[in-house]
Amino acid sequence: MCPRKSVTKIISLTREAYDRLQARKGPNESFSDVILRLTARRPLAESAGLLSKSSVKAIREAIEETRRERQRKVRAQRKWGSEAFPRAGEASFADDMH
Repeated sequence: MCPRKSVTKIISLTREAYDRLQARKGPNESFSDVILRLTARRPLAESAGLLSKSSVKAIREAIEETRRERQRKVRAQRKWGSEAFPRAGEASFADDMH
């Protein structure tokens, strides 16, 4: 049972969401307990072994490629100036040439 001070809030759920929440609810749990349990932050160590070695390798490679790309972009910005690499939603000098 939820030992926290109760505050009543009305939320709307689809039938599918309610059924999933209900399926995860223990006999002595409130819906608040279920939501708190399912959304709790857990130490990364609890997830150890969930991914295959090939998945871990692919994730590591993607992270490294992202880092390399970011480093290339930073070097180019330093060399050519930030105006050559506008932020999202900003126009660049190349836009004026069309």
